[in-house]
Amino acid sequence: MGQITCPLVPIDLKEYLENLLGKKVDLVTEGALKPQLKDAVLREVVYQ
Repeated sequence: MGQITCPLVPIDLKEYLENLLGKKVDLVTEGALKPQLKDAVLREVVYQ
């Protein structure tokens, strides 16, 4: 499965955050999360 990008979330932002945090990041809206995964993903969210 290939990477899906959204024109509303520039790839530059993803790269910027990965460089800043030193780790991979996924940028999605809360509404885009699959219901089966939503709770698990939201438990891992790091707000800084």
